[in-house]
Amino acid sequence: MERPSRFDSPDGPFVGREPELAGLADALHTTVRAGQASMVIVVGDAGVGKSRLAQTFTDDIEDGCVVVGRCRAYGDGITFWPLREMIADLGGANGDALAEMLAGRPDGSSNAARIAAAVGLSQEVVDRPAELFPACRELFEVAARDAPLVAVVEDAHWAEPTLLDLIEYLAATVRGTVLWLCLARLDLLTRRPEWGSEIAAPMIELEPLSTPDARRLVIDRLDGRPLASETVGHILAMGNGNPLFLEQMLAAAQDDSELRLPPTVDALLTARLDRLGPAEKDVLRVASVVGTDVSRDALAALTPAEARAHLARHPTAPTATALSGGLSCTIHMILSALCTACPTSLSPQSHTKLYQFRICHSTLLIPAGRVLSGGSGFTGLV
Repeated sequence: MERPSRFDSPDGPFVGREPELAGLADALHTTVRAGQASMVIVVGDAGVGKSRLAQTFTDDIEDGCVVVGRCRAYGDGITFWPLREMIADLGGANGDALAEMLAGRPDGSSNAARIAAAVGLSQEVVDRPAELFPACRELFEVAARDAPLVAVVEDAHWAEPTLLDLIEYLAATVRGTVLWLCLARLDLLTRRPEWGSEIAAPMIELEPLSTPDARRLVIDRLDGRPLASETVGHILAMGNGNPLFLEQMLAAAQDDSELRLPPTVDALLTARLDRLGPAEKDVLRVASVVGTDVSRDALAALTPAEARAHLARHPTAPTATALSGGLSCTIHMILSALCTACPTSLSPQSHTKLYQFRICHSTLLIPAGRVLSGGSGFTGLV
């Protein structure tokens, strides 16, 4: 069956992680047998392979549905953005479609209206926020009625407290085979150390790849291309088993065999950014202002015409990824390094254009100041 394509993971064979993959498969089997929702939390450093693990796991699901929602680092009305993306995966891309999904259910129409208001699919105000959680419970029970459902939450370390409360509530109360798979950096454990403990949610901590697995990864990504064994050894030593760092170091070494590989991924990305041309830097400079959820349309609206024309003729690895429709974990880190390599110098007019773009394309989901309160654990929408 077709799968969502928004996973932040590279191409190429899956390397290592067999025990973790088996653990996820066991969790799904347990959920199916129990007929009750559950949750698994996968934590690890940036670039360690959380999204790739989730993608490989969900690709192997033969009888079931997969929905994906990614938390945003910042922005207005972002609390329920992952829920909005999951609803779109389920076929409820607008308020009418959402109402159709819940048609025939007790209070289906009012529940659909509450959810649509919360995720920005309507201009209504959620006047009874305490009723939103049960409405979402009904939605996921309907979604899992005919087949198991795996709901993947990416970047859960950026989730608002209200969303974390909602996920925990759904994992505890939904009567149906829904497995919540939450991917997060270790920061989440600092913010919410007890999250998931009330429902005994298992936690998988991804460690760096073993040396043999890291070597397999490098050899696979080389794909038969020659590289000095000394350089390969240096990459393995400096990569510390982090797949993202290994791949970036390998790409840098292939770009320039004389390049002295820096000791950190930030320094490495900065060095690679320094080698980009002016037009390529223009696109990434715009991306640094738009934010880590940059889309192709947003870039096209703000990037100078001459830069767009140049990049159409000469795409490079980082900018081609950004222009393809979304930012991967690699691009999140590129934008951080960009602050060092080419500091933002966009005019105030560019920031105004960005705001106008977001208004026109409904990127700002909820008007500023629309704050909700009331209901246990429900502290606000924006």
